[in-house]
Amino acid sequence: VGVYDARRWVGPSYRTMGLYGCDLIGDLRTMPVQTASVDALIVTEVLEHCEQPFDAMREAHRVLKPGGLLLVTSPFIWPWHGSKDYQDFWRFTHEGWRLLLKAFADVKVTPCAWTDEGRAAYHMLRRWECMAWASLSHATTGYLCEATK
Repeated sequence: VGVYDARRWVGPSYRTMGLYGCDLIGDLRTMPVQTASVDALIVTEVLEHCEQPFDAMREAHRVLKPGGLLLVTSPFIWPWHGSKDYQDFWRFTHEGWRLLLKAFADVKVTPCAWTDEGRAAYHMLRRWECMAWASLSHATTGYLCEATK
């Protein structure tokens, strides 16, 4: 969902959906597919651009077959990367992901790994910004979520 590159290497039944040049033209909140008709959805680096992410995840749940798999990624500590036509609205914590995906039977939320340089930069930023409660703070550049219907 939401790709500019067809990624045909994924497999022969793989179809893209987005607003431009895809197999299916549509919005993540109202997908032009039947209920319980999709084996898997890949929604990578798109949800932060969706005005209504809860509606989008309800729609993902609707179109997936029972046992269907949703793979969804989104940045967390990442620069704003919107434009006039493609706005950047959201960052989700691990708790936010669990709330977004609560309708799914099984959810696994995995933070992306930091490089040593990224970890050092984050800790320097925390000191500079005077962020307290170091033991309570968690950071990642993004999350990979696997949700099974």
